[in-house]
Amino acid sequence: PTGLAIDAETPLKQLSLTLAEDLQRLAPFGNGNPTPRFLSRNLVVAEDRRIGREGTHRRLTVQSADGAKVPVIWFNGGDVEIPTGPIDLVYTMGINEYRGERTLQLQFVALRAAEEMSKAPLPGDAPCWGVEDLRSQPSPSAALPTSDRAFWYVEGTVLADGIAYTPRMNAASVAKGQPLVLWTAPPSAELLQWLVDTTAPSAIYLCGQATTDDTLPGLLRNVAGMCKYALQRNGLLQINRMAARLGTTEAVIRHSLLWLESRGQIRLEEWDPDGTPVDTVRITPGNGQPASDDGRPTTDDSMILQAEMDEQLAEVRAYRRFFLRAKVRELGL
Repeated sequence: PTGLAIDAETPLKQLSLTLAEDLQRLAPFGNGNPTPRFLSRNLVVAEDRRIGREGTHRRLTVQSADGAKVPVIWFNGGDVEIPTGPIDLVYTMGINEYRGERTLQLQFVALRAAEEMSKAPLPGDAPCWGVEDLRSQPSPSAALPTSDRAFWYVEGTVLADGIAYTPRMNAASVAKGQPLVLWTAPPSAELLQWLVDTTAPSAIYLCGQATTDDTLPGLLRNVAGMCKYALQRNGLLQINRMAARLGTTEAVIRHSLLWLESRGQIRLEEWDPDGTPVDTVRITPGNGQPASDDGRPTTDDSMILQAEMDEQLAEVRAYRRFFLRAKVRELGL
């Protein structure tokens, strides 16, 4: 996708288990950057297999012109159409541990039909706005514009008295040019940039209050509670609203739902039902038993998904720490 951040372009033959192990030693990426993303060009899909319940996930084997082959796990990609011909693939590197054997495994981020390299346009003039850095203040409310004169970004389940929940989606409906108050530390650099681009603020107030529970037990408890609430009504869940309520990324929410399904707690019945907003899923009650496509109990899917969630939450926590201590220019503001 346009604007997708790539850390390095790498030929497939240069990837190795040793490189993946070296990257894991850097986790949880304390400089605040997410897991490094790599790009490999002009690959062919040598194998394409559906995995998981009802084939909702995908396991690809991609191959480069020099014969190098690597497996790729693509969660929730079972129904996505892959372009014919060579592809450019963006991925993160991971390690698959199965029955005592460790092998290199890529995690899908994005793909497109292979394209020729193009030069990026020169950047335009940098935007101009004032930044008020209040991150070191435990209670900065008195120094902030009121919510009727600014857009406050406030998410999570740990909100102080007098601080109103104001999710990311609301930024799209406010008038541009108002001050932007970042009361909650965003879960990712991408969301921070989206908030700034969407609101085009006249000033930015950095607060970075701790308003979220970024632990795996806390996340799963909250998501399970949302599922229980939805099942008592129409069974519909909106991914972006769930992410905003918990102050996390949409990827974390999708993985948590897939994990709950893999454990038999819910069933992801239909994505984007007719008449619903984009990225809505209809759920039904699970049978309480983890099951593979042939109905036999398995824990492979849930183990993979849990490892992915651990990694994603580590990235979220690392970025919030980075947001709190980085210099303003390091935040891209």
